[in-house]
Amino acid sequence: MTAATRSPGAQRPSAPRSPISDPCPLSAFQNFRISAFQIDQLPGADLVRQGLQDRHAGRDTAESCLVEIARPRLERAGLLEPAPHRLDAEIRLYHHLGSRSTNPHGLFNSLLRELVSFEHALDHRLARENSKCTMGDAK
Repeated sequence: MTAATRSPGAQRPSAPRSPISDPCPLSAFQNFRISAFQIDQLPGADLVRQGLQDRHAGRDTAESCLVEIARPRLERAGLLEPAPHRLDAEIRLYHHLGSRSTNPHGLFNSLLRELVSFEHALDHRLARENSKCTMGDAK
């Protein structure tokens, strides 16, 4: 049914619910906003925090490229507003590292490993917060 054929008072058909659209008010994937304290406890938090600050200030840095690479998870955590994903973040990161290191390949791999550690820890923290919320609903 298109908007043109729908009657004026008709509701738009609802999309199927995904597992991440949990109605719980503390849901990690809907309304939960992870705090600065909770971010500081995660591995690689210094890189992500600097990247978020650089991105907010409009600076294209190695750290802001890391934030762009992690965009989907950072959006789910409420750390970034949804926006189109730039596909060239890895290439830009490598260029930044080439200008400041004699071994950009090693540094690139090291930073990506640290970012993956941050993402896994963030996912774990969000899942734990989400399970606390859903367990509270079951009582």
